[in-house]
Amino acid sequence: MLTGAFLAGCGESDTSASEGSSSWLGKSLEFDITAKPHFRRDLLGNLKQSDLVVLSKNDEQVKITDVIVNRGNCKVYWIGAEFDRYTPNEERMKAFFEKHPEYDFIKEGKKLPTKGGEPVKIREDWSRNNKFSLDSNLSKDMEYYNNLAPEAQALYDKEHKDTREVLGFGEEYAYPIGCPYDNVLEVTIKTDKGEVSYKMGR
Repeated sequence: MLTGAFLAGCGESDTSASEGSSSWLGKSLEFDITAKPHFRRDLLGNLKQSDLVVLSKNDEQVKITDVIVNRGNCKVYWIGAEFDRYTPNEERMKAFFEKHPEYDFIKEGKKLPTKGGEPVKIREDWSRNNKFSLDSNLSKDMEYYNNLAPEAQALYDKEHKDTREVLGFGEEYAYPIGCPYDNVLEVTIKTDKGEVSYKMGR
């Protein structure tokens, strides 16, 4: 069951955009927005009861960088993020512990040296290929990584990640939201091509 469609408000991606559109290079930034009930539980067991479905009507691909519902008063989940991921390199890990057996504690598990000289337990089980990645957008991960000595940091491979949605013409994505679907009054979609706001037509 879908609610009514949203009506375009004012575009904000450049100063020449007229009311009801958001323009870049002569093209219109346009989406169809609907809200609907959807029952699911997240990893923490919290119940989310609604989805905001974003359908792209743009000729070019657009990357969704943020979705703001009710001016931020309704939480939007799964927006995605741009960050660096640090993944343990299994071969370098093995070579390190062969060279430094003092960090290989049989009872306590393998440890890595820190900048302060104290060893800390490694945050993954490299021997079983169950790799524990560290993400730069997570403060606890970066506190751990930044505390490691340079030779320990060198045991991780760095990879740039971007988990934000990219939508082509006619493609859609459903964002879980933390408020009832019929409470959605206003939506702002921010993209790499600008942003546009919509208000619910009631």
